Amino acid sequence: MELLGIDEFEQLVTQRKGWIDQALDLGMGEGEKDPRWTGGIAVGSYEFVENVQLGLGYSVRGRSIVESGGSCVLREEETGYDVILS
Repeated sequence: MELLGIDEFEQLVTQRKGWIDQALDLGMGEGEKDPRWTGGIAVGSYEFVENVQLGLGYSVRGRSIVESGGSCVLREEETGYDVILS
């Protein structure tokens, strides 16, 4: 709460409600998903995403940091699936 500049828990509850209402007013939450959040392992500044990538180490090998919509995303390369019918 200190990072948000909020002293009381009740203030945090009120502020959170305000953030949700604001997002809904902007048309978010109407069944549309933001692919940055649903498809990414980490979303944020380049430094944040790079730290997550370094922290996860081998488990995120082959994933890259991509700039998207003013932020960076750590995600897998998108590849299609080939169906083999015999």
